[in-house]
Amino acid sequence: GYDFGSGFIRFAGEFADAQLTYVRQLTAPFVIRARVRKATAFAGMVIQIGGVANHLFGTTAGGARAAFFGNWKTLLMPDGTYSTQPCAATSWYEVEITVGVGSITFTDNQNCEQLSHTYGNEFSGPHQVVIGADCQGDCTGSDWDWFEVSGGLYATYNVPLGTLLPSDATHLLAYTWNPNGEGSNVTSVAVTDLHEVEPAQAPSAVTLTSPATTSLVVSWVRNTLNECEFVGWEVLGRAAGTEDWFTPTGCGSLVDLVATECTATGLASNTPYQFKVRVLCGIDRASSPLSDISLAAETLPRPASSPSSVESTLPTAASVLVSWQTSALNDCEFVETVVEAQTADNWFRPAGCDSITLLNAYTCTAQGLNSSSQYEFRVSTRCSDPSASSAPSLPSDPITTQANTTAQTERRVLSMSFDTELDYSVIRSDPNQRATMMNAVANATAATLGVDVDSVQVRLVGGSMPAEGRRLSVWPTKVEITLLDDASAADDASATLTSPMSSALSVASGLEISVEAGETTSTMAAVEPQDVLAAVAVDAGEGEAGSVNVSWTMSPL
Repeated sequence: GYDFGSGFIRFAGEFADAQLTYVRQLTAPFVIRARVRKATAFAGMVIQIGGVANHLFGTTAGGARAAFFGNWKTLLMPDGTYSTQPCAATSWYEVEITVGVGSITFTDNQNCEQLSHTYGNEFSGPHQVVIGADCQGDCTGSDWDWFEVSGGLYATYNVPLGTLLPSDATHLLAYTWNPNGEGSNVTSVAVTDLHEVEPAQAPSAVTLTSPATTSLVVSWVRNTLNECEFVGWEVLGRAAGTEDWFTPTGCGSLVDLVATECTATGLASNTPYQFKVRVLCGIDRASSPLSDISLAAETLPRPASSPSSVESTLPTAASVLVSWQTSALNDCEFVETVVEAQTADNWFRPAGCDSITLLNAYTCTAQGLNSSSQYEFRVSTRCSDPSASSAPSLPSDPITTQANTTAQTERRVLSMSFDTELDYSVIRSDPNQRATMMNAVANATAATLGVDVDSVQVRLVGGSMPAEGRRLSVWPTKVEITLLDDASAADDASATLTSPMSSALSVASGLEISVEAGETTSTMAAVEPQDVLAAVAVDAGEGEAGSVNVSWTMSPL
């Protein structure tokens, strides 16, 4: 898959064979640079970082791959995501792959667009590095002038399986080396240090408490450290339902073994989060696995802002017009606007302002207030989640209702009925005679009881129908009188009226008419409504009808 030319190495064949593996494994941050000759290869340059197998595409390899496919520059990530841009390289071109903590960047010296991707803990290293090409068919080869690596927080060297150690060996020695020879510096490790380390146990019972708008308290239980030399805690969080784990503000650099909680801040409001924790040790392989993922806990919603500019105007004896401006809802799911009135240190919801369920409503008329009384008003926004409801606004300036100058009179209504011998068939057929009799009864009633004739209402109606088959029987007439005057007579008024009514009917009909008193009832009439108010005209568009809000105060029925 490769051979040496004059000052370069040439890769020929498919990538699975045309590649070399760098002897060291690297942990971010580190930088890889290379100089490559442009070739007619399918993949003229491939640098794979990490992974368990060497593949150009897909997620089987598990590594990140920076490559030139013809005139396309491409960066593929372990999860299958990728970025690609056209890039027509010259005869020799240089590339640079920067592997940072959580990100990979692919640049070149051809003025082509930079490609970048982020990655999570599943790609934290250390990583094997593989270079090569996919050069088949008419492709003579992909030539690499040089390749270099700088940085690398840790470097891991693999001791081949089956390596036999002398029985009296005490140390393993590591020397630097390059084609010019072996270096004089040496690093050693005692053979006794090569045993497997028992890692710390994962923390347990990760719990989220004390939710606030942008924070949660994360706590956990520490378990056995085993052979771990404690360095710190790693706390990772995510929005529930996502795979983007992050170290939240307030939970980084935790180096106190005893402190097993932190406050994660900078979170989004009204959002459920989950967390997991692990122990970090001086030797990485002694660090614990990550704990089980916590149950989700939700940050509190941002409450709606309090309404503003609350004003009270147009007072009457029993009502006041209240207006306000609605503020930002934030995380509030609107339910209603709450308007409250205060008098004598008692806040209450006045009639007329107690059911405002339209968000764009900004006025109401507070009704049922006491006359000559001082009131203040405040407004708040109520939401489906009570914790998102706004605080009450600042109260309006005090306003005093007007004095009650309209006397509400109580009117007694007296209803009486009388049975007569008048033939209703005759009266019904002669409207003039009917009107004459009704006037006669009204005048007799007014004169007898001393009331205004205009307050007397008279009706002549048919009484009980004659028995079936009695064709000559008279259909009797019933006289009904309703007295609306304030100073109505006593309940025995019907007995007082029997004789005067008989005389009036006899005169009006020219017949001798007898009258018998029937039922009498006494009731109180409804009091007229008060405080009729027309206000807040709604501007209409051109060609449309305008409208006015009309309100009033209901009086006793």
